[in-house]
Amino acid sequence: MTRLWHTLRSSDFPPPPGAVAILPVGALEQHGPHLPLGTDHLLAEAMAGLGAAQAQIAECCLLPVLPIGVSEEHHDWPGTVWLGTEDMIATLMAVARGVAHAGFRKLLIINGHGGNMPALQTVIRRARIQHGLFASTLGWMALGIGDHPQEARVDDLHGGFMETAAMLHLFADLVDMTQAEDFASTNRQMAQDYSYLRFLGTPSTGWTARDLHPEGVAGNAAAATPEAGRVIVETAARHIGALIDEMAGYEPDWDAS
Repeated sequence: MTRLWHTLRSSDFPPPPGAVAILPVGALEQHGPHLPLGTDHLLAEAMAGLGAAQAQIAECCLLPVLPIGVSEEHHDWPGTVWLGTEDMIATLMAVARGVAHAGFRKLLIINGHGGNMPALQTVIRRARIQHGLFASTLGWMALGIGDHPQEARVDDLHGGFMETAAMLHLFADLVDMTQAEDFASTNRQMAQDYSYLRFLGTPSTGWTARDLHPEGVAGNAAAATPEAGRVIVETAARHIGALIDEMAGYEPDWDAS
């Protein structure tokens, strides 16, 4: 069962044992000429809801999406609004404090923007230490990649095939496919020319979106279709639902703070 946090009353808390609070986190940043600025938080919010709906046993409570993230790598483009890493950590820790205060012991953060991950890794550890929360985070796209081509694993970094396909499936009216291209990134060329050197991967190198492509996008957006998006979204939602059920059934052996 999924409940929406903002529709509840104070008398509805504390939640039942094992309940999982779910926080979608995104960004407000440029996504090239074909996708809207809100792509990351729109998809994170949608995937949180769809994933929760796939959970079979868990009691879930879905928090409102945090729509602004760590996006300084996209600062060259107007419309991008961002938090610094420490600002993001402080904001999320305040949310974690409220989640714990409401009686939850479990928090899942579903992320739609790769630039948030360093902050999120810090938050889930601090949430454990400071608030006794069993906290996890994941980037939803990693669960939706399935059998998509190797290119999607090397080059589909921002506004490319997967994000465009998911948007076509869920928010088609916000996508302008006449502006979509194969935005071949520097990372794709690096994968051909070097054994180890990458902007993203292992090892990882500091970059801005303009380093990847003049349009600030990376991946073959032109190949995206609504059907591919449906498969990506349904695959990711199924995995998220299974994860939520596993979190609900797991009892950490520490006392809440």
